[in-house]
Amino acid sequence: MARYLVRLDDACPTMDKDKWTRIEVILDKFEIKPMVGIIPMNEDPKMMIERPDDNFWEKMLRWQSKGWEIALHGYNHVYITKEGGLHPVNKKSEFAGVDIKLQEEKLEKGYSLLKEYGLEAEYFFAPSHTFDLNTLRALKKVTPINKISDTIALKPYSKFGFQFYPQQLGHFRNINLPGVWTFCYHPNTMRESDIEAFEKFIETNSNKFISFKDIEMKRERAMDMSDRILAKSYYTLRNLRGFIQNFKK
Repeated sequence: MARYLVRLDDACPTMDKDKWTRIEVILDKFEIKPMVGIIPMNEDPKMMIERPDDNFWEKMLRWQSKGWEIALHGYNHVYITKEGGLHPVNKKSEFAGVDIKLQEEKLEKGYSLLKEYGLEAEYFFAPSHTFDLNTLRALKKVTPINKISDTIALKPYSKFGFQFYPQQLGHFRNINLPGVWTFCYHPNTMRESDIEAFEKFIETNSNKFISFKDIEMKRERAMDMSDRILAKSYYTLRNLRGFIQNFKK
């Protein structure tokens, strides 16, 4: 049976407070506990939507207290390479292709900042999904994080000494394949129609949603043939779509 998870990206003091609040109200209504990715020290102009919220960190603590998972979402959300890394869905990165010492510095500062505010980040995911082996080595060295929300597979698996919780889709849709499916949303850029569709889908499919804490990896599981076929198909289709779009230009 397909099980659904919700991931929310790009929480930071300058986020769109109204949109995030509306998403929070919907999730609370249906008792869904998402993962929220926090940018510790945002320097991305695209994420500077409102004036800094003086109550931002208190809000993050409240979300944590009601069971929302906290994830370290990079450090400053600024892209400094055109690398795709281990999960090349985009050709821009804060981490992939970056010297490991700089990666260590960013991750240590980001994790420590969340910790200072009382936030326990158990997960990591990089801006634009792009990270490399050095990112994992750096995470292991300077943080206790060993869970990654990203990559493509049917369900969570272990690799490189980490637990990977696949993130396959960018908006809700009914899935007929068994597995654990993470839907990634960016509240800052959601339109009114997106928020309405978000609520309608959850209302119709509320029995399929679980929380990240509901997933128990009692033993290490490697990717199997089904996972590899799904990942290969995903990257092939994405590359084909990119080729067609470039051809049309």
